[in-house]
Amino acid sequence: MMKKMTKNMLLSLLTATALGTTTAAALTIGTYTAASVNAATTQEAAFRMVDGASIRMAKPLGLRFMAEMEEEVYEDLMQEESGVSKKMGMFIVPYSYLDGYTNNYHNLATKLDYVFYDSEGSVEDKIYEYTLNGETVYRANGVITDMYLHNYARDFIGIGYIAETANGKTTYTYAEFNEDDNVRNAAYVAIEAYEDYTDKAPRDVFSQYVWGAHLYDNGMTQSGEVFIYDGTEYASIGEAMANLTWSLSLDKSVVYLKDIGDTYQFNATVTGDDKNVDFKGMHVNWTSADKNIVKINDDGKMTALAEGATTVTASFMGQTKSCQVIVSNVGFDHGEETSMKFTGARVESFTSVDMYGDKVMEVKSTSNAYGDICVILPRDTIGAFFEDPTVEYFAF
Repeated sequence: MMKKMTKNMLLSLLTATALGTTTAAALTIGTYTAASVNAATTQEAAFRMVDGASIRMAKPLGLRFMAEMEEEVYEDLMQEESGVSKKMGMFIVPYSYLDGYTNNYHNLATKLDYVFYDSEGSVEDKIYEYTLNGETVYRANGVITDMYLHNYARDFIGIGYIAETANGKTTYTYAEFNEDDNVRNAAYVAIEAYEDYTDKAPRDVFSQYVWGAHLYDNGMTQSGEVFIYDGTEYASIGEAMANLTWSLSLDKSVVYLKDIGDTYQFNATVTGDDKNVDFKGMHVNWTSADKNIVKINDDGKMTALAEGATTVTASFMGQTKSCQVIVSNVGFDHGEETSMKFTGARVESFTSVDMYGDKVMEVKSTSNAYGDICVILPRDTIGAFFEDPTVEYFAF
């Protein structure tokens, strides 16, 4: 069972404000199916949560969720009905709070409740018109702002709702959503967004959430506007970050996959302030330079699709590490000798390439204590071919 918190506990964690762009008016609801946590086709529903979340860049900063309605839902909401009042809004809650709730989220004791439209005119209309794939839709944004440090890596969800009240009874209809697409935390979103920006100002905002989550995971506390880490008080997370050094590393610099369909699970490590970075939602972004040769998923699992050579790159907060990948049945005895250098009667060095003209290995030889000739291979290269990183050399 997921743990629930009291109202006072939640309010001590959160403060919030709504964000919207005004153009259109509000909406009305007819007979639309209520939301399900496990809805599989979120973007096909007439009233839905938009996939993902975003970081609000203007102050107050925050984690933003978006509800979206198709035109018929909006028109239904806007239609005046005698004796019926209508509201459109959004609840934002920690995802763990939904345990035990299905289609009755208005009964949650602790929640942030944004109202974007009220037919009674009690709030400024914050629903705006948007063009999506040539069609007109209507959106509203809810933002959780001024988050405390311990919420940076906490999973939240926004749930849009439409409420109709008639004869003293209120009926709720909820926007469709699902866990994979709509549950997010600020640190996770900031890591994703960092790669899309090059300017310092937005990257500083994203860094605050990412490194704040890391520092909290390693003992940082917050008292009002003061952050305490390793016994030192800081006026901001940015000030604490000035003393933070970190690096990204990969477990391999070369990987050799022999057959189509072979896989390899990369292990990327982010180390900051002499501690591994490992908070909830922490992840590196993976890319394959040639997706026709290998594909790689979000967890760093690579799959061979075709023979050839390419590069896989891991990135995290502006740092990158790359690994050469070779997919080929060509081994040591199938390579073409492209160059050999002789010293006396022995081979001093040679280079071998595969059938694609890519350099497979470049080796140098030396004499051992018994006078035999050994070809010394780099540890990463020989480890890639024989899938044994403990091998240091190969003797001819």
